[in-house]
Amino acid sequence: MILPVHDEWVLEVEDGAQQEVGERISQLMMAADGGELRDTSWLSVPLEVACGHGENWDEAH
Repeated sequence: MILPVHDEWVLEVEDGAQQEVGERISQLMMAADGGELRDTSWLSVPLEVACGHGENWDEAH
């Protein structure tokens, strides 16, 4: 991780690994107890994770 910004993380990832890393990070961000996906039905708003990638912050959005 290079930088956490508010509710976003900036990561440096090897070329070609963006899809795999993005999927794993999404799973981990939504997980409890180290990997078991948590039941989020008790939340009053949906829990969403989105990943983007690019050469800079603007391209990633």
